[in-house]
Amino acid sequence: MRILAVDDDEIFLGLLSEATKAAGFDDVTLATSASTAMKLAESTDEPFDCFFLDIQMPGIDGIKLCSWIRNHHRYRGAPILMITGLCDRQYIEKAFAAGATDYLTKPIDFLELSTRARLASRMSTLMGAISNSKHTEKVLLASMRGWGSAAYFGM
Repeated sequence: MRILAVDDDEIFLGLLSEATKAAGFDDVTLATSASTAMKLAESTDEPFDCFFLDIQMPGIDGIKLCSWIRNHHRYRGAPILMITGLCDRQYIEKAFAAGATDYLTKPIDFLELSTRARLASRMSTLMGAISNSKHTEKVLLASMRGWGSAAYFGM
């Protein structure tokens, strides 16, 4: 699973990266701002499968970034885990309204983080399977459109 982790605290990002790697997720890209994360998400050849976002960042905050990710065609179904020191209910509600999948507060319990990362991985896999089945359905329906015509049967 490809993870993009975004937090303006570089020390926390380092700890988060190590924790996710210890949980078996080696493909972690780090960004210290929302604008950097947006550039990475758009420019990558292989899309990210999951996002870990801090809410409180200078410039574009994590809630706005969450909304941007959710509205991006490549990431509509990607799990977004908000990780923040803010535990006020209004921030939690705003994060979920913007499209967050899950929410963790700092300081992070690394067992909880690894469990939720595994759940996000399962969710990402399921979303990929659903997307693939929808694509297959469209291809099959497109190929079947001509079946009822006389031209299809050589008449």
